Amino acid sequence: MKTIKNLNFSPITINEKNIFDEFFKSNDSISSANDFSTIFCWNVSGNARYAIADDDVLIIYNIYEGKKAYYFPISKTKRDIRPYIEMIYGFEDCAKHFIAQAEVKDLNQISGIAGYELAYDRDFSDYIYLTKDLKDLKGKKYHAKRNHINKFKKSYKYIFREYKESDYQKCMDLYDLWLKNNGSSPTAEKTALDLALKNYKPLNLKCGVIEIDGEIKAFSINSILPNKKAGNVLFEKADINYDGIFAAINNFSVKEFFKDVKYVNRQEDMGIEGLRKAKLSYNPVFILNKYKLLCQEDKKIK
Repeated sequence: MKTIKNLNFSPITINEKNIFDEFFKSNDSISSANDFSTIFCWNVSGNARYAIADDDVLIIYNIYEGKKAYYFPISKTKRDIRPYIEMIYGFEDCAKHFIAQAEVKDLNQISGIAGYELAYDRDFSDYIYLTKDLKDLKGKKYHAKRNHINKFKKSYKYIFREYKESDYQKCMDLYDLWLKNNGSSPTAEKTALDLALKNYKPLNLKCGVIEIDGEIKAFSINSILPNKKAGNVLFEKADINYDGIFAAINNFSVKEFFKDVKYVNRQEDMGIEGLRKAKLSYNPVFILNKYKLLCQEDKKIK
């Protein structure tokens, strides 16, 4: 086994999609991290790197708050990942890295690894929904959502259609309006959105927009995980001046793009109270719990 020091870490570009997809296809996870689109679009600083160890294990890291944030390694042949975790820990400066995106299914491989403390990462755990629930919105628990959509349909002359290249600037303008309405300043999300829209064809993204009076008032950008187990909602924005439009773009997009998958992953809430409330209001079938491995200097592998 090569050490981290001897691995050839390369920048992540759009050209690596097929390489990553081969690993993600072999992984049963329905995490949003099991998708090249997520990794590529959120590489807003260009610092993300990847390497393949022993022709079988994908190792990725990005820079987060000044630290190397490694993704939990993925093996195409489902080999034991523990040696690769230990390899990362044995080489990296303890105070300058951590390992993220571990799931419950990974815990038996990492439990008790010397040098790391396991920490539950609720803010970056994914919300998972049954596609059928979001499509049909049946039952008392979705009564309010149905009302919002019905009011939207009755109130506005709208068109829902697929995104096209000429929509780019209108979608970016709508994002700026969304920021203004929320009293927010531009963040990394705007750069991530820009990358998604400019690369939606090579990324094979599923994008829809709602037009009202010829103007784009909502958009949704989605992908299908390479293992075909879930849809992944990357971005969803709308003009809040139109009642029911968020519920509408959600429902229309699920019906159009996620017909062949059982689950929809609407990603994490990042600890934002309003976002958490909104995601819970759609009644997730479960939360895909995520964990971090945090370095403990006094236990460092010798």
